[in-house]
Amino acid sequence: MTMGDQSDALETLLGPDGFDRGLLTANEIAINDLSRLLYTEGDKKALRQFEAMAEPAKLFSKYAQVNENAWSYLLFEAKMAIQSTTAPTTAMYADVSRMDRTVDVRKRGDKTVLVKRSGVTVTPETSANYTKVEVMDPMVQKYCDLYSADLAERLGLNSTILPHYLSVGILLNPLFGKKDRVVACGLLTDVQYETARNRKSFEFIVSFLSARWTSHQLCL
Repeated sequence: MTMGDQSDALETLLGPDGFDRGLLTANEIAINDLSRLLYTEGDKKALRQFEAMAEPAKLFSKYAQVNENAWSYLLFEAKMAIQSTTAPTTAMYADVSRMDRTVDVRKRGDKTVLVKRSGVTVTPETSANYTKVEVMDPMVQKYCDLYSADLAERLGLNSTILPHYLSVGILLNPLFGKKDRVVACGLLTDVQYETARNRKSFEFIVSFLSARWTSHQLCL
């Protein structure tokens, strides 16, 4: 984020010769008080953290909108978004305001700041890998909790019976492995796996794919 640069621009716009001077009240103009319309240091910090914590949601949204992406990975991507959003610590970019080392905010180098949830302890060894460690703003943490809970609810991830487009893809994708591996990594619970495995829709899809494969082999 470049909140410092934006604040400088806002100060110019709200200054004596600024285009937005009229947004100030008469009292604010009299004493040149711009604080009501400028970002505070707390605002800047929270917005930088929000950028980092909202990245999993952005990536999941992009994945869901690209038709070429395999549908069998939808549950995996959703779980990754939730896990990343609720992680106890997350690395983020430092503030690059007023720096001339880059003019492209997409090229900000490494994520050198670690943001942690309230109450989380970061070891000295971990802290040494970052320039500083910040405590997550309460509103940012609330966003993380709300987003993860809402996504899980909308997709029915906590239900015993998952929608077939989520569960069947996991069972059919060989990259996810067998039941023990699928359950151990948290993609499906034991009950969800067995429920999906015994559904008639799964049996139909397996039979259909087997028939297609047999037909393909005969054609060869």
